[in-house]
Amino acid sequence: MDLFRRAGELYRAGRMFDALEAAQAACEHAPKDAPAWHLLAKVARHCHLPAASDDAFRRAASLDPALRPPLRLSETEFRQLLDEIAPGVAIEVRSLPTPEQVRAGLDPDSVAAPDAETGQVTLFGDNLNQASASLAELREYIGRNLSEVKR
Repeated sequence: MDLFRRAGELYRAGRMFDALEAAQAACEHAPKDAPAWHLLAKVARHCHLPAASDDAFRRAASLDPALRPPLRLSETEFRQLLDEIAPGVAIEVRSLPTPEQVRAGLDPDSVAAPDAETGQVTLFGDNLNQASASLAELREYIGRNLSEVKR
């Protein structure tokens, strides 16, 4: 099986450190493969390696401009943005889905997850940031995702 595909399978299964090894090997094997670097960036973020993640995002973007580096806001900046977009709405914020959530079936790239029992919405800040290259884009993306999970 090819390394990139294996890394993706491990990532989606919540086996982040195994996925990290496979993604690193995929990048070593094919150093000009932008999707491999993009996957490595996402896996590294889940493994709590933000500098390695940002380096891999930059590498992916240098190889394929469509893979733009993500916007990075601090937790405080992200919370302030949420308060502007949805004042008074109780929203839990986490950086990323946990490996346990991923193993239970949540996509590791999910940006939001509603709790069926409580109705509480959890937003995953790092994944929202990864999908946005500007503050305006992030603002629009958060608003759209809050609308979708509240339905």
